[in-house]
Amino acid sequence: MPTNTSHTPGLDDWQHQLVIAAMLSSVSPDARRRLERFFYELIEDRTDRKATRELGALLGDVTRQTDDDLYAIQVIGELLPEAGTDVITTDLLLFAARWGELGAPTVRVSGTQAAALMLSDLTPEQLAHLRPPFRAFEILLTEPLRVGDQQIGRVAVLAWDSAFATDETGRRATNRWAIRAVGQATDLYRGRATPAQLYGAAPVVDEIPGPEGSVRPDDVETRGFGLLIRLALNVALSLTAHPPPAPKKRTGKKARSRHARPYREMDLPMRVHTDMRGHIADYLSGEVDRAYKVRWIVRGHWRNQPCGPGRMQRELIWICPYWKGPEGAPTPRAAGPSAGGS
Repeated sequence: MPTNTSHTPGLDDWQHQLVIAAMLSSVSPDARRRLERFFYELIEDRTDRKATRELGALLGDVTRQTDDDLYAIQVIGELLPEAGTDVITTDLLLFAARWGELGAPTVRVSGTQAAALMLSDLTPEQLAHLRPPFRAFEILLTEPLRVGDQQIGRVAVLAWDSAFATDETGRRATNRWAIRAVGQATDLYRGRATPAQLYGAAPVVDEIPGPEGSVRPDDVETRGFGLLIRLALNVALSLTAHPPPAPKKRTGKKARSRHARPYREMDLPMRVHTDMRGHIADYLSGEVDRAYKVRWIVRGHWRNQPCGPGRMQRELIWICPYWKGPEGAPTPRAAGPSAGGS
């Protein structure tokens, strides 16, 4: 039965040690060996989704015993001391654990959907109240985004929450997100921040295999990561406003497996009428057209649409970005997500 750590006393007392010890005692020697194997496979190739899922299923059997991520991180550190205490690697493993617990929820996003959501704005009020649809989920781009010499095909989103950890202001570290864009040779990461703090934030670049390779991002990486953060936040809002159907229950032999999880893969329920992929490519390349701007982008946004009897109810709907102005008129080529007006 899961341990409700939200009411457990402080981290320095003996009860905390009992909680950690009880969680660790549930891990068999064989499971520890498998954990180490999948851990090294994942560190060797962070794009390996199979290793992430296998590691997550094993870790998830342990971390599901607590809702508090600070406890979960400490248990992961005991099981995999080779991981160290680097925040990027720690969140990589915590993502795998929470993702594995939930059946690896994955949202497939097409190229046109991704471009439109990257050009969609969120208001301060929406950012303040935004909550993740899952504690951990992955966005799978059906058309990878080229950022410099990198192809980004996956974005991992982790909602970090702890009853004990506090931020720099002393407030409880709740609804803190970590977003990691997975490339072939580097990861772009920003973590443990609120959605409002993440909105437009610059990344930390983590060169595989470890934190010692962290370097300052260049302009292309910063611009690309800003777009991917917008994508992640808008996908989360879409799934929150229009929750996906519950996963189908497994039957037969797989249903009897101890590690069986209802694998959740879903398509984003959005229709896009205007293809903005060319505009995104121009923005990332840094090309600028000096032509007179007589045609502009109306950015995507969210609207509380009146509905129901007497139009007294409200439904959150997404308005797709679109071009406004005379057909054939000059258009800006690299105005980016903040261009135009609505």
